[in-house]
Amino acid sequence: MAEIQRYREFIQDNFEDCTDVILYTSDGKRFGSNRFLLAYNSIFFQIYLKNCLHNTNLSGINEIPLSQVDSKVVEVILNYVHTEASDSLKLKNNTVENILLAADYLGLSSIVGICEDYLINRLEAENAVGMYRFSRDLNLQKLGPAAQDFFFTHFRQICSEEEILEVPQDLLIQILSADGLQVDEVNVWNLVLSWCDYNKCGSSIPLLSTVRFGIIQTQTFRRQIALHPFLKGTDIKEVIDRFQDFLPNLVQLEESVRTPSYAQPRDARNVVLAFGGWGVGTLIDNISVYNPKFDVWMEMDVKLQSPRAYMGAVYHQKSVYLVGGHGSFGHAPSTQLLKFDLSSLTFSELSNMRFTRNYLSAAYLDGSLYAVGGTFQNVEKSSCERYDFHANQWFESPAMTVERSDHALVVYGGTMYAIGGMGRFQTHDSIEEFNTETNHWKKLRNRMRSQRSACKAVALAGKIYVVGGWCSGRRLNSCEVFDIRYGTWTSMAPLNIARSHHTMEYVDEKLLVVGGYDADGATSQVELYDFESKQWTLAGGLPSRRSGMATITVPTKAFSTEFYRMIDNKVEYLDLKRRNLQDQQLSVQRQQVLNQIQQMQEFGNNAEDVPAEHIIVDDIDMLFEQEDFDELDEDEFMEAGAQVQFWHPEQEDIDSDEDWDDVE
Repeated sequence: MAEIQRYREFIQDNFEDCTDVILYTSDGKRFGSNRFLLAYNSIFFQIYLKNCLHNTNLSGINEIPLSQVDSKVVEVILNYVHTEASDSLKLKNNTVENILLAADYLGLSSIVGICEDYLINRLEAENAVGMYRFSRDLNLQKLGPAAQDFFFTHFRQICSEEEILEVPQDLLIQILSADGLQVDEVNVWNLVLSWCDYNKCGSSIPLLSTVRFGIIQTQTFRRQIALHPFLKGTDIKEVIDRFQDFLPNLVQLEESVRTPSYAQPRDARNVVLAFGGWGVGTLIDNISVYNPKFDVWMEMDVKLQSPRAYMGAVYHQKSVYLVGGHGSFGHAPSTQLLKFDLSSLTFSELSNMRFTRNYLSAAYLDGSLYAVGGTFQNVEKSSCERYDFHANQWFESPAMTVERSDHALVVYGGTMYAIGGMGRFQTHDSIEEFNTETNHWKKLRNRMRSQRSACKAVALAGKIYVVGGWCSGRRLNSCEVFDIRYGTWTSMAPLNIARSHHTMEYVDEKLLVVGGYDADGATSQVELYDFESKQWTLAGGLPSRRSGMATITVPTKAFSTEFYRMIDNKVEYLDLKRRNLQDQQLSVQRQQVLNQIQQMQEFGNNAEDVPAEHIIVDDIDMLFEQEDFDELDEDEFMEAGAQVQFWHPEQEDIDSDEDWDDVE
């Protein structure tokens, strides 16, 4: 490359002597150039000059006609060929398309790439349809995927542009049929109606077949769609009615079920991973994955190296980094940093933190991982440290203004915000910020409306959403929003379930709150916040009760193709949902029995002179492994391995095997 640059500079200094090619355009303009530079930059000129050396004038200079290229464009292109300076192209919105077309025709791949980058950086809803069609026509390798990705992810905004209504039907069918389209199916239905109205045509069966009616909520389908004239003369209403009547009975099915095409979810661009945490009375090493399009959690075969809870988690370059927290050995705080490679699904150990941290928070800021606050020996910390991914080394970072553990931590616009948490003597309602330019923490003036520890937050569109938590001996369902620009706090809709030590992610344009502790202990309940309705609704629950886990949203493209197909198997979607519902049902039944046993034990232990042997629970797990647990009668219940004896108010021992139904 250095030799080419020196040669290019030599030609510029001796241009007249080095000119051995003349390019002429249809308007009679002629441009001098150099045979070597043209062939080096362009496959077109390389082939032409190799095969047409006889096409020379009396001076021995090759003359090449460019009748299909505008002379102004030829001048711009030659400036780049002679200097290889991208700014010499002087790209503008009204010139870039002509330059790209000419460069593509002449095989000038470097200029094509520069033009593609220019257009990619200017993609927006108003021009997305045109860019998408333009890239398809020319088979552009960079702009094509970028335009399609933008088109699919911003489809709702693009639907409001008239340009989409001018797309030919065959192309529209191809777009609306794509699994990668990120859209509510009601939006697809509305676009079909608008397109047919704009193009003054009646119902189109091929277009209607692109709408996945089985995904649309039952009430919405029956109130807004089922009776539309477009569905007359089709069996769509009858098919979807039968399907929607079948869904509530899914949990009762014993055999697997396949998902029809009209009910298969579209692709998930991101999924949520949940690592470790506390189950019911024990640390766990599970790793679960949530597909927002399926609204289903799945357990991964791979597990943590050892059970851990209250870790911090960040995503960086197709890997998840898990730091701190505590493990099984006396719940001692950890310094450990683990890297979980999403492409290979393997763990590796990296440099340990400088200090042990439990109940810490972690964030990714300006290319580094920050471990912020936490506790050691039940004492809250204000200290922070920074991990350099390239050096695999931890460095001291400025401390917060106060000690915090179990706090929320978010990053927005290059600034990190620490919110709430436990101090040494109080639960915080304060918020402070840190950025790498000032390199210090600054406490903000306006405080939250409620003190909160064990809360979680997400930063989005200039606002920080803070949800749930713990204060004054009670769990919170209240939520509030901080406007970063104006520094003000406002309330938002409360959670359905008051909870603490949960996690929260932003996925599929919704807030996802996962697990934590509720009034009854660890919970498997999950909630979604819809920004349009401004309400929380219950979502697909975790396979088991869980709190203190670490969650992170990751792009599906980070996984291997094989693993992604496993978590995004559309044909098996309904069967995954069936098994998930049955697991949740079994978990509820298990907890009910455990609660009954606990109540019996507490009742008996509070009485006087109750022998300890009157409270016996043997191999309770064996009970729940029975395939037909919910159908067991009393005899089978006892044979499954559970024996319960307890004290009765009338001071008589009741054999639960015989008098189970008489017990209050």
